[in-house]
This record gives sequence, structure tokens and C-alpha cells, in this order.
Amino acid sequence: MNNLSVNPGHNRMYLYSGFLCFFLSVKLLLIYVFGNATPFWDQWDGEADFLYKPFLQGRLTLSDLLAPHNEHRIFCTRLLSLLLLKINGSWNPLQQMVINAVLHGLTICCLFHFLFKVLDNSQIFIFAGISLVLLTVPFGWENTLAGFQSQFYFVLLFSILTLWYGTTKLSLSKPWFMTLLFGGLAFLSLAGGTLSFAAVAATLIFREVCFRRLSMREISAVAILSGCFFIGYSLTPVLEHHATLRAVNVTQFLNALKQTLAWPLPAHWPLVVLLNAPAIIYLTILLRQPKLLNSTHWFLAALVFWSWMQCASISVGRAMAPLAFRYLDVYIVGVIVNLACWFVVGRFIADSGLRKWWSRGLCSYVFILLLFFVNNANRVLPVELKSKLEMGKLQEVNTRTYLNSKDTIALYNKPLMHIPYPDARRLQSLLDDSIISLILPYNIRAGLQPVKVISNESSFTKLGYYPTTPLVQGAVGSYTLTGDKSQGQMIVIYKVNNGGEMQIPVSGYPMNDGNKLELSQHGLMKRINFDENPKESWVTKSVGVHTGEIAMITTDSSTTSWLAVAPPTVMGRLDVFANKLLNYWYVFAVVGLLIILYGVMSQSGSTTVLTNITSVASSKKSVHKV
Repeated sequence: MNNLSVNPGHNRMYLYSGFLCFFLSVKLLLIYVFGNATPFWDQWDGEADFLYKPFLQGRLTLSDLLAPHNEHRIFCTRLLSLLLLKINGSWNPLQQMVINAVLHGLTICCLFHFLFKVLDNSQIFIFAGISLVLLTVPFGWENTLAGFQSQFYFVLLFSILTLWYGTTKLSLSKPWFMTLLFGGLAFLSLAGGTLSFAAVAATLIFREVCFRRLSMREISAVAILSGCFFIGYSLTPVLEHHATLRAVNVTQFLNALKQTLAWPLPAHWPLVVLLNAPAIIYLTILLRQPKLLNSTHWFLAALVFWSWMQCASISVGRAMAPLAFRYLDVYIVGVIVNLACWFVVGRFIADSGLRKWWSRGLCSYVFILLLFFVNNANRVLPVELKSKLEMGKLQEVNTRTYLNSKDTIALYNKPLMHIPYPDARRLQSLLDDSIISLILPYNIRAGLQPVKVISNESSFTKLGYYPTTPLVQGAVGSYTLTGDKSQGQMIVIYKVNNGGEMQIPVSGYPMNDGNKLELSQHGLMKRINFDENPKESWVTKSVGVHTGEIAMITTDSSTTSWLAVAPPTVMGRLDVFANKLLNYWYVFAVVGLLIILYGVMSQSGSTTVLTNITSVASSKKSVHKV
């Protein structure tokens, strides 16, 4: 009776919604604190030069979208990047990080949705709670804090869908052929996506062995899947300059495999067996008692094979660094799968004595996982995240300084990670590119260049602000050789290529009588209001603008105060929305916890009600018989 629920699907929707909100809040917090909109490393080539530039020039082709990026064909990531660029009007890795966080959360919810079909209703909230704790430890921060990493989330999503359709649908039926579609998309996300074909094929073979049969339908399905796998494998390029990263002998491979299969535990073979014991026991049950299971159990088996194959693949291709943080989002799925196997194994234990040992084993397993998760997190994450934050700020400052001043000292002869690309000359050429410079992220982009300036040169001058005010490139103000006494008006006309929010750096005393800052566009005049005077500091005012020419009018009619402005930048349509989500990350945490709590209480309440109804009904039957 404890498993009863008025509407299990309804309760699961609470769980999905609450989990997604809380998971997203953790990701947004990480981005809010440690993220930076400055493009990093591969983004300059993979996005700016090879994707955005040909797209803006109208010469981007399908072959460009399918072209290799290192060993991968990141077709899905390229499409997402182009979509965001088109909607936003400019490039913003911070915005990409937010979208990736949503994609990752939806992917995990998809995984849970399928796993819950294997678990009992009574197990779902416990399993989800433990998984949520494990998943919110940001070991995959390298993917979270880089806009160009959506391929890791795409490959997870499409691989999960491939495994589901390939194992739960009748082989060669119409729904089953969705396996080929999602498997192809997985391959077009990362090279390892082709392993989803191999995992389904291995599961179908394993299922035939379990039932001790051999049908032509399954043989044909395995043949098709094997063909797709080998096509993907043949289309995966081998790069000579990555040869040093690959395993060159069996010893290197086994050493890397030991690390990947044992993570987050230390790399020892006994611990590999311990961590993967639930999956091994589960597969053994499948082998011995396949008739007790339904089709959804083969999906869990496919996840086991897929996670092991991913570990083996990375151990071959990246044997020198198999535990790089960007791979941990893949390994954590293997940990969750093993946890699910523990829960499912418990369903097939009828003996009370064995169930007692199973419960103890589950508690011990979870305790060991949490212990090593916390230990690893405390040991490596603070150092790595602090370094990421500091390097991001240095890269932003140096890049923005060059774009505003064109002084090459900001780029050259810098330590490796102090600029966002390993080659300063190449970075300079990309920053100077007339097309790329138009779409650069707002945090580094040079201010708008004026189309026309109308000003009394004696009233508004360069560096026209009080000497203690921080230096800002291109700023003009009314604090002159005569101090506050200068009066006049300056009209600067800019051309806005894409509408959005204009960010105007302002200093001085715009609230004092006689001083004001106004914008005029399409015949409409808008005065910019301030809550307080910036004084000898800079504040940025945001104002919505449209595409086309716009006039910024700065007026100083006061003899006792001054006013200064710097060249504005324009944020894209989605930039402001992404920033608001980051600023209000805690709202998602509160909402997520409240939804989960309500779902738990709702399920408990439903169970109690049904129990009471059943008890009353039983009592009435007894009375009637008497």
C-alpha cells in the first residue's frame, strides 16, 4: 500500500519541475560567480572565424556545419550558436552558458523520466534526492563555464534517446528507427556519440543471449546498428598533433581505464569493481532471469554498456588526461546508472535476510559516494574555480584594453592564460577583423564609434572629469581647465546595427540643476534618470534602443558641477534576459525546493488517503458479512 499514489505521473511532474529549478539554480550560481563573457580558446577559431564570419558574409555552407572540429563534428553546437547569434544580434558566451545550463537540466530530467519507469514509485523520490546531491557538485565546471561546450550536453541527450528507442521499441518497427535519427544526432554532437549505436547493438545481443534465442529481426537490427557505428567511426578524423594524448600501449590504456571506471573513487581495480558492482549484479540478474523483466529494464542495461564504452573511448583517445573536468559530466551518468541498478536489484530480492543486507549495502554505497564526492570537491574545486575567476578577469581586461586603445602591449608578452587565446598575433588579427569586431561580447567590445559629433570644444574635452575619477578610454566630459565652470552641450550621433539595450558609462553630477543626459531616436526624446549622482566614479545606465541612428545629447548648464560620458555599447536582445536569470539564481533554488516539498507532501497525503479508504472499505465488508 505504500507504493500507491492517486496520480504518479502528476507527482513526477512536481519532481521534474522542482529538480530542474534547483539544478538550474546551482548552475546559474556557478556562472554568476565564476563566469565571464570573454570568449576563450577554441571559441575564437571554432565560432568567430570559422562559423560567425562566413555566416555574416553569406558564404556559410552545409559542409562548413558538418566539418570536423578536432576529432568531432559539432553540428548541433554550431546550429545552436548560430540561432543565439541571430536572435541576440551579438556574441555572448555568458548567455550560451545559461542556455547550456537549461539544456543540461532538461537532459537529466529526460534521463530520470526513463529511469523512473524501471524504479518503483516508492523509490523515486529517494533516488532523485541522492542523485540531485551528486549532480549539483560542480565537477563538470569546465563545461558549465564555457559557452562552447553544449556538445557534451547534446551527446548525453541524444545518446539517452537513442538507447531508449533502440531497446524499448520492437526492433525494425517504425518507432525503433528513431534510434538511427537520435544516434546520428549524437554523433553530430561529439565523436563519442557513435558509441550509442554500439551500446544498443551490445544490448540487443546480450538480450538474445539472455533468452537463448536468435531471431532474424534482432540480427538485422544489430547489423544496421553496427553499420552506423562503423560509418561514424570512419568519419572521425585522427589528428597527428593529438597523438601525444592517446594511449600508445595496453598499459597506458588500462591505467586510464582504471581511473575513468573508478571515478570518483581512487584508481584501484578493487574499487573499480566496488563502484560498478551494482551494474554487474544487475546484468547477472538479467542473464539468469530475463523473463521477470519488461522492456524498460533493457534500457538500464544499455546505459551500463554505454557508460563503460564512454570510459573506454576516453581512455584510448585522452589517456594522458582522462579525468579532465569536461569529461566528468559523462562519468557522473555512470555513477547515477550504478545507483539506479542498486535500487532495481532490491526489487528482485524476496528473502527478508537478503533485503536487510541489500539495504545496508545501499546505505554503505551512498555513504562512500558522498564521502569521495565531498573529499574531491574540497580538494580540487576551490583552487580550480578561483583560478578560472582570476584568469577570466585578466583576459577580459587585456582584451578590452586592446580593443579600446589598440595598444599591442595589452596582448603581447603576456603569460599564457592572461589572454584568451594562446597566440597573441592570431588573437590580434581576429580582434581587428571588421566583421568579427561588430559582434564581440558587450563586456570587451569597444564603444560605438560616433558618426558625427557636435560640440563646443572648450566645454567638453577628452579626460574631462575630475582627476580622481578612474580612467576610461574615450570618455569626454565638462570638467576642463576652468574646473566646474565650463558650460555647453555635446551631441554625438551613433549608428546602432542591432537593437537592444544601450549601456552608457556616466560620471559626475547628472542630477544637478542644469545637467542632463538625453537620447533622441526616430523623433522621440528620452531623458535618462538617475537615482543618485555617480560623482567621481562610473555607473552604467541601460536604455532600450532600436536599430538605426541615435543621438546622445549631454548638457552642462551648471557652473558648480560637471558631467562626463564614455562611448556606449549595445547589449543584445537576450543579454539582458540572461543577466537577470543570473542575478536571480536564488529564486530558482527556493521555487525548486518548494515544488519538491509540495510533491513529497502530496504523494504522502495521497498514500495516507488511499490507505484510510482501503481500511474503511475492509471494515465495512467485515461488518456486512457478520
